[in-house]
Amino acid sequence: MIHEMGRIDILVNSAGTTLRVPSFEATEDQWDRVLDINLKGTWNCCQMVGRVMREQKYGRIINIASLLSFLSGHEVTAYAASKGGVAQITRCLAAEWAKYNIAVNAIAPGVFETPLNKELINRPARKTSILSHTPMKRFGQLEEIQGAAILLASDAASFITGAIIPVDGGFLAQGIGE
Repeated sequence: MIHEMGRIDILVNSAGTTLRVPSFEATEDQWDRVLDINLKGTWNCCQMVGRVMREQKYGRIINIASLLSFLSGHEVTAYAASKGGVAQITRCLAAEWAKYNIAVNAIAPGVFETPLNKELINRPARKTSILSHTPMKRFGQLEEIQGAAILLASDAASFITGAIIPVDGGFLAQGIGE
């Protein structure tokens, strides 16, 4: 692609997978698969594209983190560990690569219904739990992530690096409810 376009200005690392399994039951292969896709894949893309951006002295990298970059999750230890790692990759590279005019940020989506999680989040008890902790009282719509991505990819964010922006309907802000 670099040969066709001549440069890479923006990278969005959005590939991801999850696995819900009791931690005592998780196999090493399951653990490795989740971390390989979510964490190692993010690292590899950042490093490869970052080299191009360093040469052109400009770039915007947007990693997709998660609420579970900040919080624990029931029976999703590998996923939470991988997304915590994505947050740390974001911070570390932001500090290291700022001198090359490469901004590295992340978006931490809240609960959005996707084919990956649809069955899980719509279980009545889980849905009630999630929505009771979300001030906006709904799941996010995928289009609602676009605004944060557009901001982080634009020159309007020229002094933002190392940020992890929650797009979560207020989930992280909730604290102790009523």
